[in-house]
Amino acid sequence: STFTPLAGYQSSSVTVTGASFITSAQGGACAATVGGAAAASCTISSATSVIVVLGASSAGPHEAVVVTFNGGGSGAQVTKSGLVVLATPTVTSAAPTAGYVSSTITLTGANFVTAAQDAAASCSATVGGTAAACALVDGTTLKVTIEAGTQPGGHVVAVTIATAGAVSPHNVGASAADFVAVLATPTASTFTPLAGYQSSSVTVTGASFITSA
Repeated sequence: STFTPLAGYQSSSVTVTGASFITSAQGGACAATVGGAAAASCTISSATSVIVVLGASSAGPHEAVVVTFNGGGSGAQVTKSGLVVLATPTVTSAAPTAGYVSSTITLTGANFVTAAQDAAASCSATVGGTAAACALVDGTTLKVTIEAGTQPGGHVVAVTIATAGAVSPHNVGASAADFVAVLATPTASTFTPLAGYQSSSVTVTGASFITSA
């Protein structure tokens, strides 16, 4: 048997595929556990597939999904190990902490589902309430690109992750690290001195320059 996707959060669904499943038309019913904890629900789709919705299972790798048909014993069970049950995704840092429209901010954190685990997974983001582009990079990295229309100022970056079969997107846990400054278009107003030789320095004065800090 197999299951897809290979990872999920609480309320995500996992499709277990196999053979010789009793169907609902035949009077079949199923119950499931994930890592030993009861699943939120189990639904027989066909003689070869069952949909299991993850419940309050303890998060961790290599959880076993056990599907029992009609309350039967081991002969009426399907067991498949290897499911990764993810804890609530969180962000711990953002870099850089300031940028312009079209700048990309890298958010580092934990428990992000990856494309290898779930090909249908995606993320969405807003910066100060304005929609931003979002990309899942790996289990600890997201990239958010500031879009046109985002007003200058300090803003919170809000991210949600959607997975295959999820009842609703999973909000990424907010922290102070999610706060970034969006800068207006930089402008140069003056420079001093007005003349110089090769290797001379010139100081350019203006506004909305991003700092090294």
